[in-house]
Amino acid sequence: MRYMNNRKSSIIKIIKNISGGSADSETSCIRVSGKDASNFLQGQLSNDIEALNNNTYQISSFLTNQGKVIALVRIFKINDGYLILLNKEIAKYFIEKISMYILNSDVTITLMDDFAVFGIIEDISEKILEDLKINMPYKFAQPSDDGIWILNNSSKEYKSIILISEKSLDSNQFSKKFNFKESSENILKLTDMLEKFLRLDEKNKERYIPQILNADELNGISFSKGCYTGQEIVARTHYLGKVKKKIFLINSEKNLLEINDK
Repeated sequence: MRYMNNRKSSIIKIIKNISGGSADSETSCIRVSGKDASNFLQGQLSNDIEALNNNTYQISSFLTNQGKVIALVRIFKINDGYLILLNKEIAKYFIEKISMYILNSDVTITLMDDFAVFGIIEDISEKILEDLKINMPYKFAQPSDDGIWILNNSSKEYKSIILISEKSLDSNQFSKKFNFKESSENILKLTDMLEKFLRLDEKNKERYIPQILNADELNGISFSKGCYTGQEIVARTHYLGKVKKKIFLINSEKNLLEINDK
């Protein structure tokens, strides 16, 4: 209990110090389109794509056949398919691996280099959510025809949104448009860290099953959908096994820990 209270107070303290917004140059957008896009993604991602509607998004994961996570992603429907957000470092690797399953399906996967991603936290994000009447997690809206999507990224401790623009705007242009102060921090990367949403990279991809990476607690796994790549391992762990490792937050005043450090 003391640990959880300390964590909550630390989060609030951090947020009050950096309230504002910033571009997230470390996140890429991938468009998946074509008449078979829905069925294709349903057979590859851990969440239930068929449960998505026009104002919700999901956290999901793409796995190897052995159930190891290649990427944790956010995904939502757009006019001609789906948009996926993931760590830029493994975006091309993600496309390479998932494209192997297209076969004869009518599916096109495109890396959207011109898209820009921003994170905003606290006051201005709360106002935007109220104006758009978005009051539930995993909800999003496209409030105008200018190619901007707004995703509710809030937690119990703070209000936060993700902005995705089809136009390659910089932080200065976006801060003027949405009236927020620019932060020197990568806001979205910070909130991902606080919520234990791991940005898998070249060093830690394909090492862990989704439950170790908190995907179940982030509502990133459906245990009632049909088969998908790696599903057998995930289901067996859920119903018959035990998760012996788990991602969690630490606060360290020493140098950053490297993969495999004890």
